[in-house]
Amino acid sequence: MRADPFYWLNQAAVRGDLKAQYEIYRIYEEGQGGDLELFKKENTEFWLRQAALGGYVEAQCKHSFLFTRVLLNK
Repeated sequence: MRADPFYWLNQAAVRGDLKAQYEIYRIYEEGQGGDLELFKKENTEFWLRQAALGGYVEAQCKHSFLFTRVLLNK
């Protein structure tokens, strides 16, 4: 059995766990992901969007904030 917590977090996200999906994004934003492939920027944006679309409120707020910031910077 693997002991790597990042592996298990990813497995939970793939199974549809909304909190795990949001946590992948949050870990990347806080710079805790290191060089792991799992935590590359494209992956984290994907998981933030998935969690938001799934109804995870924290992810919806963060996604809305980031989307609005992008729109206002144009």
